[in-house]
Amino acid sequence: MSSFSNICYFFVLSIFFIGSCRGDREPFSSGKKLMEQYCGSCHLPVEAELLNRDRWLNSVLPAMAPELGIEVYQKKQYYPNPQTSVVSLEEWTKIVEYFEENAPEKIDVNPSQTLQKESDLFSVQTPRWVDSLHNIATTTLVTFDPFGGRIYSHDETTKWLYRWDADLKPEVIRTLDQPEVSLSLMKDSTQSVHGFLTSIGTLKAINVSNGKLTDYNFENGSSNVIGRGLPRPVHAASGDFNNDGRRDWLVCSFGHDTGGLYIFEQQKNQEYTKKTIRAVPGALDAKVGDFNNDGWQDIIALFAHGNEGIWMMINDQEGGFTSKNILQFPPVYGSTSFQLKDVNQDGHPDIIYTAGDNADYSQILKPYHGIYIFINQGDFTFEEEYFYHLNGATKAVAADFDDDGDLDIAAHAFLRI
Repeated sequence: MSSFSNICYFFVLSIFFIGSCRGDREPFSSGKKLMEQYCGSCHLPVEAELLNRDRWLNSVLPAMAPELGIEVYQKKQYYPNPQTSVVSLEEWTKIVEYFEENAPEKIDVNPSQTLQKESDLFSVQTPRWVDSLHNIATTTLVTFDPFGGRIYSHDETTKWLYRWDADLKPEVIRTLDQPEVSLSLMKDSTQSVHGFLTSIGTLKAINVSNGKLTDYNFENGSSNVIGRGLPRPVHAASGDFNNDGRRDWLVCSFGHDTGGLYIFEQQKNQEYTKKTIRAVPGALDAKVGDFNNDGWQDIIALFAHGNEGIWMMINDQEGGFTSKNILQFPPVYGSTSFQLKDVNQDGHPDIIYTAGDNADYSQILKPYHGIYIFINQGDFTFEEEYFYHLNGATKAVAADFDDDGDLDIAAHAFLRI
């Protein structure tokens, strides 16, 4: 879902801006400087050594070229389109030559750590299926029920929302028309359990805005759509961002060429008003909290896609947020998750981050895929302290799983190659 699949969206925006000023500067002679100028204005420049030469020349660069008005023939020959080209053929050729001359033939992926093959801390239980429609695994959601100790899941093949008991026997709760990717369970004033479901709309990486956030009352079966027409939303978190005592919702819309971070503010009549916080595709996950201790809820959000990184949005107490980038990653990393946790127990939240999305134009093993720990220096500036290589790292969760008084990390991975 992330990485280079949509880097060109950001790339083109920067090119149009820079192109308007081309008459005021001399053209760069260095392919690396051209790459830094065009790419670095909207995301971290991607050094040639982060991918092998084959991926650059036969996949990534041919995919980027048409977005700049450069036509491609058999992934090797480039021709500028006079109507759409925003970079000259000479400049594009120098960029290609930079990667051709500096990218390695092969990337060395030899992790220094070794995995323990077995552990007696966990045991595997398999579900007791009640149907015969599961020849293909299409689970899009798994959530633990904090009230009943059960598990909820959604399956794209059957369209069913399941509730699993302690013996992993499923009960079909209802049929849903879209892939559900996020679920928050809460109780209302009558102690009825509500499920706030995020529907992505489509799993395909396309420009379709039919996702939604829905409040389902699991007690009486009623439902209320909080927000609809969203570009591929993947996560929702609750908060009270305007301090009016009513629950609002923060939605991460990953999108494709368009997307963003949105707040749905609850009104007195229980309707919701949509407010855009950051209109950039790739919004993947977000945490809500009062991070500057002023009594107002702030946001820390992870964006993948092209301009990958983690942003802090400080509530300005006037209906808006002041945004600050606190971590930034190259677009080939494939950001997948983050968690706030006080790893060193100094009273400041640290960041546990995973990179491992490989579903893009650079499907190779990558030595920078894995689990990262960034330590908060006390003012929400972070320094990397730990890295564990894990191909296709998807999520890491820190908790004291063995009850020995310190934090452990459980992680899972999915690698497409």
